[in-house]
Amino acid sequence: MTSLNQKMQSEKLHKAFDFMNKKKLAEAEALLAEGLKEAEVLHDELMQGMFCSAYGIFYKIKKDFRKAWKYYEKAEKFIPEDPTLKIISANLLCDFFGQYDIVIRKMNEVLTMVGPDFTLVHQAYTLMGRTALKKGDKVLAIECFKKSMGDNFNGLVSPVNFNFKLLEMLSKRKIEPDLCRDFLNKGISFSKAHKNKPYEKLLLKMLELFNKTNS
Repeated sequence: MTSLNQKMQSEKLHKAFDFMNKKKLAEAEALLAEGLKEAEVLHDELMQGMFCSAYGIFYKIKKDFRKAWKYYEKAEKFIPEDPTLKIISANLLCDFFGQYDIVIRKMNEVLTMVGPDFTLVHQAYTLMGRTALKKGDKVLAIECFKKSMGDNFNGLVSPVNFNFKLLEMLSKRKIEPDLCRDFLNKGISFSKAHKNKPYEKLLLKMLELFNKTNS
């Protein structure tokens, strides 16, 4: 059951996010600092984790990626059972700090946690694959790309959850064009099945452009 303190802190957190959306960063930072301090006094690890995660978003907005990563790492320690925090912090480690081995280890941890949740499986394999490609391990990257498609994307909540980053990396490097084309075709079929016209049109355009540059 949510306590009165947690409810009050949650409201503070929502207000901080509202300030961030409105680019009122000074006001957001003041609320985050106040909320995190209160959570620390109460020894409420869940709320400490939530405020640290919000701080991570705050510093990403400010493009201070080192501080963002540090706060996501703190959030992960407070809420270790949340795989999304591991994915977020690992993205920063991959994109800004080149900690490729740590990212791959984190994604293997995520894959043992998420079970049949294919939305997170798709994200984890995509991140692991592009990390492997940056590291120079083309074999692992291709293996992850295949696994990121699963069974024709079945289990993905919606086409909105598609992550195209590994596809883009492989396409630019002219790696496995048939497999890239397969990704797009399966994505089109999935979007049709989910009656998502915007994504169906987007993927059709992506396929048309891909075929022009890989003819």
